[in-house]
Amino acid sequence: MPRLVLFAPCDKAIVDQETNSLSLIAILENIRVPIVDGITVPADTSAPLTWACVSMWQRIEGDANKEFEQRICLLLPDGQEAIESITSFQMTDLYMRSVLRVNGFPVGQEGEHTLRLAVRETGAEPVWRTVADFVLNVIHEAVT
Repeated sequence: MPRLVLFAPCDKAIVDQETNSLSLIAILENIRVPIVDGITVPADTSAPLTWACVSMWQRIEGDANKEFEQRICLLLPDGQEAIESITSFQMTDLYMRSVLRVNGFPVGQEGEHTLRLAVRETGAEPVWRTVADFVLNVIHEAVT
């Protein structure tokens, strides 16, 4: 099973055309939602935020040319799953990276949102193995 090297949500993930180098811009930690005049944010509200979730895997002995699947999901504070993406990949190189671009972020629930990464070998493992969690905090902030 490949080794996770990097897992992070960010404002932008840029891949340099010449060097193929990856840059992450503005790692997401807190998402602030302005609340005007005490108006309650509806539970199904999504902020017009375009963001990226980046994962990078390192091949370990025995992984060459095997196919794996990664699953990224976003869990709301109440445990509901808001976003899910499943991507297949092969470990043909020493490193494999994935950039998931997402439009919108659920902000209706204030509190800790868990971005979860799981992996399994395609066809060999029916159960996902969680390898990382990244917590993002949604803050409803009164604006005066």
